[in-house]
Amino acid sequence: MTTFFDVVVDRLRAGVPAEDPDLDWCAEPAALADALPRGAKVLVVTPGFVESRHVIGLVLDARGRLRSVIKVPRSISADHAVIHEATVLRRLSQRAPSLLGTTPGVLASVRVDGRRLLLESPLNGEPLTHARARTDSAARDSVLAWVDALPLTGEADGTDLVALMLEPLLERLSALLPHEHDLHLTVAATRHAVEPLRGRLLPTVFEHGDPAHPNIVVLDSPGPATLTGLVDWELGREYGVVGHDMAQLLAFLAFADAGVHGVSSEVPVFERELADPGARMRRRFREHVAERCDDDLEPALFVLAWARSALRILDRLAPSAAGDAPDPVAVLREVEASRNVALWRCATAPRG
Repeated sequence: MTTFFDVVVDRLRAGVPAEDPDLDWCAEPAALADALPRGAKVLVVTPGFVESRHVIGLVLDARGRLRSVIKVPRSISADHAVIHEATVLRRLSQRAPSLLGTTPGVLASVRVDGRRLLLESPLNGEPLTHARARTDSAARDSVLAWVDALPLTGEADGTDLVALMLEPLLERLSALLPHEHDLHLTVAATRHAVEPLRGRLLPTVFEHGDPAHPNIVVLDSPGPATLTGLVDWELGREYGVVGHDMAQLLAFLAFADAGVHGVSSEVPVFERELADPGARMRRRFREHVAERCDDDLEPALFVLAWARSALRILDRLAPSAAGDAPDPVAVLREVEASRNVALWRCATAPRG
């Protein structure tokens, strides 16, 4: 793979002809030369998350400075994710120019040796870790303001949003579950909880999808203000759902405050700080929602956020090396062990 990344750098520096004008795009040669300097080395990173689809190449110049990031699908047939991320980032730059510099810029989306890749400008800084989130109030305020600043993008009928973003996943999970599995109760509770969204006109919002560690970066900044940005936009949506990103971010901050990691210790914190409608983090979520739509929809949007977060594992578990569909038993095992599924269960559990 290292050799392939070296080939990528050489090809991009020389210029890659477009095969498909609707999908292929390259920045100007000067921008590519700056992103891929002579003598650059590529540090290959393989994310360890079960849902991760990509291998990452960090392009470092002779002084060890990060100049660009290359994303390559693990599977040659899974190039839709990098196409999607490139499209989302380019649309966000048009929709929210005030966020430029706090998201990666798209430098190229092309095929090299039959494999599609994405070349992005980097965000230079440090990931917002749990430890820093617990003590750095300026960084916390910055990322909360960042999510608040994501632009509204239109309107949609809540019935359509549920039908598009939730129901297919609920049906896939139900088909996977044994007849007596207790997640059937969570599925039923979710359908009941989101019922108030049906027939209601809702604003859509630009959505990152996973604003938590390690995707939040505290940026190197010459000024006194603390600035944050977000990387990894493969889950991004131009027409997303109000509250989805804020729910994920507040959970990350709650776990950071409590100093907990792992499902068994995170669930009680989630119950106390977010699932409880009167909890402090839940009040922040309600404020975020109320600024964008009718606040009576807040409980439904909260459950929708956690159901979508949990069920995305169904789309993102990789096929086998032979290209076969994932083994249903293995998928169910991953679902049952998933931290987000545990939080979804908690979000839909009856409150006493």
